[in-house]
Order: sequence, then C-alpha cells, then structure tokens
Amino acid sequence: MWSLFEAAQLRIDGEDILEEAHDFTYTNLKSIINQLNSSLAGQINQSLRQPLHKAIPRIGARSYISFYKEDPSHNKELLAFANLDFNMLQKLHQKEVGSITKWWKRSDFATKVFYARDRVVEAYFWPFAMSSDPKHSTQRRKVGKLVTCTSFLDDTYDVYGTIEELELFKMAIQRMDISCIASLPECMKVVFNAIAELCAEIESLTTEGGKSSLASQYVKQAYFKVAEAYFVEAKWCHESYIPIYDEYDRNIGLIILDL
Repeated sequence: MWSLFEAAQLRIDGEDILEEAHDFTYTNLKSIINQLNSSLAGQINQSLRQPLHKAIPRIGARSYISFYKEDPSHNKELLAFANLDFNMLQKLHQKEVGSITKWWKRSDFATKVFYARDRVVEAYFWPFAMSSDPKHSTQRRKVGKLVTCTSFLDDTYDVYGTIEELELFKMAIQRMDISCIASLPECMKVVFNAIAELCAEIESLTTEGGKSSLASQYVKQAYFKVAEAYFVEAKWCHESYIPIYDEYDRNIGLIILDL
C-alpha cells in the first residue's frame, strides 16, 4: 500500500484511477500507523508529509538512517558505513556552502548591495537538490553563486532602480558591457560585476578542462532573458498594470525555463 501511495505521486491531471489510489492509500496508511512498529511508522509518517518523489534524496537518507537504526533487524556494519558515508559527504557540502559564504562576505554584498537578501544557503540548495555526488562539487559551488546572482537581479528589479535605470541595466547584461551602466548607481554596478565575473569564471573553468566555452554564452543569454522578464514585471508595477493570468504565466515561465 505504501508503494502504491508513492507511485501515485507521479500521476498527472486526468489520471483518475491514480487520484483515487492516492486518496485511498493516504487515508488507510494514516489509519494504521499506530499499529506499526516505531521505525516503519516513522517512515510512513514522513512519506505522508513528504513523498520520496518530492524530497531531496540526501536529506531523506539522513532520516532513513535514523529509522533503520530503530529496526531490530538492522545490520550493524551496514549502519556504521552509512553513517560514515553521510558524515564524510556532509563535511564536503559544508565546505561548499562555506566557500560561497566567503565569496559573499569578501565581496561585501551586504553593504554594497544593501537591498539584496542574504540567500546563500537557500541558493546552495538548488544544486544540492540536483546532485549531492562528490564529483559535482565544483558545479554546486558555481550554480550556488549563479542562483545568488539571480536573486540579486530579482531584488534589483523588484525594489531598486527607476524604469530608465533598469532598462539600461538590462541592456548592459545583454551586451555584457559595463560602459552601458556608467551613469547608474554603484550598487547596480556591483551586481553587474558579480554576474560578469561569474560568467568569466565559468568560461575559464570550461576552457581549462578542454570543454567548449559555449557554456558561459548560454549563462549570459539566460541572465539576459531573466533580466528581460524581470523588467516586464517592473514596468507592470510602474504603470500600476495588473496582467491577466496568461500574460503573467507566460512571463514567469521565461524566468523558470531559463533558471
């Protein structure tokens, strides 16, 4: 029944049988939890709150280790290796978050971009959710910075700058030319420089590894499209215009697709 509940999470609109299966299994699993041993009850309770399909695997692993430990039939050697593996990889993830945090502090974004939110750990969760594998350590660091810079863009277009300034800023990102924003406030130049430097880092990283430099071009193009979509939202706000759902959905879709 538990497996059927998890399988039902993959349903799409119109799959009525799976919809019924989800409701049936959820109700029945909820009703029998008190009759199960603590380990199994804990796992099912967590699954009902956050099914495997919607969870971050590495975080789920930590919970499963705890549940497995409570199982009287657990294998002690396997449990010891699972704990060792988790702790070693966790230290790597902590170092990665630490390196992004050092970049944030070294760049003094909190002072120079005073309106920006400190979302370093939140930004790191994006690449961490995609892969926790040790071999993707460099990618997690870079994507964590990419998401942080996207947050800068979001805050810049939401809470700072006039329409004229934001349009110039968008043009600068399109051309990756800082001369376009020579007349703009210093904080916007800091955001632009952060994006430009990160694109240069990615280009250097890919070319040094003997790979195509097209990756950085795609990143630049994606930043421009995101800035363009944020600019549309800024214009709506400036003009006190309330878009219809299809307009908003189309514009927000551009942001999500590029991210």
